[in-house]
Amino acid sequence: MKTLATIATVLLCLRFNLPTQPVAFDAKVAAPQAAAKPGPANHMIYDAQRRQVLLLVSNQSGQEELWGWDGQQWRLIPGSGPAARELSGAVYDTRRKKIVLYGGLSPKEGRKGDTWEWDGKSWRQMTDTSVGTRDHHSLVYTEVNPKTGADIWLLADPSKPSVELKSVPLLRTPATESQGQISPDGKWLAYVSNESGRSQVYLRPFGGLSSGSDTRWQVSSVNSTEPRWRADGKELFFLTGAGQQAKVMAVLIGPAPNPAGTPAPLFEFQSLGTIVQSNAFRYSPAADGQRFLVNASATPVQPSIEVILNWGSSSSGK
Repeated sequence: MKTLATIATVLLCLRFNLPTQPVAFDAKVAAPQAAAKPGPANHMIYDAQRRQVLLLVSNQSGQEELWGWDGQQWRLIPGSGPAARELSGAVYDTRRKKIVLYGGLSPKEGRKGDTWEWDGKSWRQMTDTSVGTRDHHSLVYTEVNPKTGADIWLLADPSKPSVELKSVPLLRTPATESQGQISPDGKWLAYVSNESGRSQVYLRPFGGLSSGSDTRWQVSSVNSTEPRWRADGKELFFLTGAGQQAKVMAVLIGPAPNPAGTPAPLFEFQSLGTIVQSNAFRYSPAADGQRFLVNASATPVQPSIEVILNWGSSSSGK
């Protein structure tokens, strides 16, 4: 009996928006084996717990079908599950021994941010969808100009071939603009600017190359830097403080016209400060915003400068 463990089998699957049909080829006989029903947006995953290849395919009824390959033939695995979608993500969780499906593009509902799990018997929709929907790609970075100082530039879709990449200035004024952070849902850009005379955290709508609006909101009220997002884009963190004392602040973010709430302090730590133009950060929040990784000072000792007198004469006498 031929099994996945004893025979080299190649599974072919093309991911386009057109219906595709996975076909298994036995590498020894070079002949196609039994095929599953054609459908768009296939996912093919090896389920190590149940020792079979699983195939997710959208059917004409608007549901995701699950097919299993046992080394000889495809079989439809009955059961209801997620709605049909394209461009979703799916992976086998080796620790929990489950298939995890996330998000995608629904022909009826648009972008989706739901999470589903398959335990070998049935699908279950998870309640934690804090990652939010994802679409397109953008990269913002800081570039220092001799005339305008630090500016924020945008590189749209950095996954394109290098010959097609083109950066454009997103924020370029006589003031310093740096530490740009796009919200995970792609709706907002948080950044630091000293346009008021001191560094403050600002929020403005983000739409990639179409971010031409000058609408912005000042989020902080005292000298502040280093904005960071919670994974769902509904909370923004930033630092206040002077010298080595830093305080982590949190502010809830909602819809316009008044997206930023009132900042509230979370905790303090000691750390050497950063230069805004360097685009460096001293902390990173967990996805749920409940834990933070902080680059804190190992000891509370203040930096000191030691001055050696008569250094030249003492060294010449040796």
